[in-house]
Amino acid sequence: MPTGILDTLTPDQRQQLLTWIEIFPIKTVLDRVAAPPPDGFGIKTHITSLRRFCHYAQLEELQELESPAPSPAPELTQRTFETSSRT
Repeated sequence: MPTGILDTLTPDQRQQLLTWIEIFPIKTVLDRVAAPPPDGFGIKTHITSLRRFCHYAQLEELQELESPAPSPAPELTQRTFETSSRT
């Protein structure tokens, strides 16, 4: 997700930022991101960067929904082989 300074956010901070974007006007989100911890992240950024962050987060979510989960391959071991050979 190429969004500059916002790439440095932890997963918890990312989730917090996405929540703020959902419930507050973008200018309020910008102020919260710039606020020092614990109220914000102490990151000065721009509205364009916040919008880009949101856009890439939405794309990631869509990609996760569209890609099927890989089916786990059964683990074959010597014991499994010997057990199935006896039947």
